[in-house]
Amino acid sequence: MGQHLAKKEPQVDFMAPSPQPEANQDEAAAAEAEAAEPETVEPETGEPETGEPDSQDEVF
Repeated sequence: MGQHLAKKEPQVDFMAPSPQPEANQDEAAAAEAEAAEPETVEPETGEPETGEPDSQDEVF
């Protein structure tokens, strides 16, 4: 019984919940990307400005 239901359920499940989870994932991904972009830009700009690698080279 489980096998028959499992074979028929995936097809219907894939078609029905596909749009819902995708939309939620897209929105979450967009929000994460927007929140991650500024955060990533800050450290990236800070590293080159600080010149940590350059300082290490100079020390050596």
